[in-house]
Amino acid sequence: MKVSQEPVKLSDVLKDKAFIVPLYQREYSWTLDQVSDLYYDLLDSNDKNGHFFGSLLMYDDKIKEKMEVIDGQQRLTTLFLLLFSILKKLEGTGKSKATERIKELLFIIDPHSLSDDITISEPRLETGKRDKILFKSIIKGEDFSKYKDGRRKSHKNLNNTLDFFLVKLSDLKENNGLEGLIKFTEKVIKSEFIIMTAENAVDRLMFFKIINTRGLNLAESDLIKNEVCHNLG
Repeated sequence: MKVSQEPVKLSDVLKDKAFIVPLYQREYSWTLDQVSDLYYDLLDSNDKNGHFFGSLLMYDDKIKEKMEVIDGQQRLTTLFLLLFSILKKLEGTGKSKATERIKELLFIIDPHSLSDDITISEPRLETGKRDKILFKSIIKGEDFSKYKDGRRKSHKNLNNTLDFFLVKLSDLKENNGLEGLIKFTEKVIKSEFIIMTAENAVDRLMFFKIINTRGLNLAESDLIKNEVCHNLG
């Protein structure tokens, strides 16, 4: 396994990369308790050093040309929703440098394209099968209501997270002005992770089991699903 010697800023984590949440991972499960903690941790972080989010464990899938997220997908998905919410709040403000920077982090942008329409670009993160279409529609700024399944808890969580961020950012912008929003955005992209990268496919299975059978355990069915999906792959 490769481990970054120093914490890596979110802007560098996302730079020129694409990520995929594998089939065996759980759907988006963060509730407003976890989302609120993330938001206020960022808000209360100092300006010089970004908030430290812990580790991201990934596997570099050379075939798919994407980084498979073995551990940390809940945080990463939430940060994508936060960046998109910031982008929405910066629309029409004239802050072109900030908006372009966020688009570069959110989307795989064709360097040959001169279009200003972000909806033609693909998000850098592809979530699990159950949330994939809804999440993609949200990040691309589309009308995602037709993809929202009220029976799925993860869809409710995604929608609640988005609504929470939009409300909080509106309050932040109203109370601290546009510069306050920009300052917060800088805190977000300066947040840090330790990056751990599994070097082969066998290791990713082992690391997933180690992480999810210690501390907060996954349900036994999730571990069985992981084994089945791995063997199918």
